[in-house]
Amino acid sequence: MRDGKSFQYADFGNLAGLFRFTVCEDHVLELKDDDILKMRVYDYEVRYYFRAEADGLTYLEGLEREEGIWYSLPVLPPADPRAKERTEITEQQAQAIIASYVPLETQPERQQMKRYGEPVKPIPWTDPYAIYIAEALEWLEDAGKLTYTLMDLNGDGIQELIARDVWTIPRGCTEPEYEFSVHTIVDGELELVTDDSMTGVCEGGILMYSEKDGTYYAFYRMKGTELELIEMIYQDRIQKYWVRAVEGENPQSSNCSEETARSYIAQYHPIELNMKPFSEYPFS
Repeated sequence: MRDGKSFQYADFGNLAGLFRFTVCEDHVLELKDDDILKMRVYDYEVRYYFRAEADGLTYLEGLEREEGIWYSLPVLPPADPRAKERTEITEQQAQAIIASYVPLETQPERQQMKRYGEPVKPIPWTDPYAIYIAEALEWLEDAGKLTYTLMDLNGDGIQELIARDVWTIPRGCTEPEYEFSVHTIVDGELELVTDDSMTGVCEGGILMYSEKDGTYYAFYRMKGTELELIEMIYQDRIQKYWVRAVEGENPQSSNCSEETARSYIAQYHPIELNMKPFSEYPFS
């Protein structure tokens, strides 16, 4: 508002994607791609920095990470992505730029998008899972099919978010299904535990990935904030023999019969998860 009238304070029409703000010190706004986008487009990240002035936002700089390489964006990207000006920089340079913008300890209340006349639905900034799920409900057309549960997988007292939200078409199938993504919280921020999707959880907090035809199994243990592969048990697709590959300090691989392979697999006991719709997450 200015002189009792509304005016357009900022125009982000040239910026494609889904973004959210973090308010930093010295009236700086960090505009970054949200966690939903990271789940759907792997190995990509973008951040823009603006200073809030009386008459609008002033662009300061931007960062983009694509296929593991960081780029500096000295000029606000134009509508035509082919005309984007960027310079390759190192990981250390990128992290130094990110660290130079310090988020305020108390962020403004975040709200879900709503239609006119609907009540405001605040989202607590202190709950990264709430923000992740709210953004999915806000932006994804298939959000009504997505479910979640909370479970402490590594015994550190922090419940991991296990979300059935990874869209995939399993090998040999024609209909899409949803597999699990796994998230945790590190220093108050959402952390994706693994880029790989999972299909189940076994007793003892063991994560499992298995293929629909029952010829491939991989079992993982969460160590800290990362997944550690325990072993893989699978059938060679060409020769049809079974293989057990055990990881750890002394990794080893050996062929075995299907009966023996099935006995190894049977040592892991999948548990039934209490999955709830994203819409039932306790935002308040």
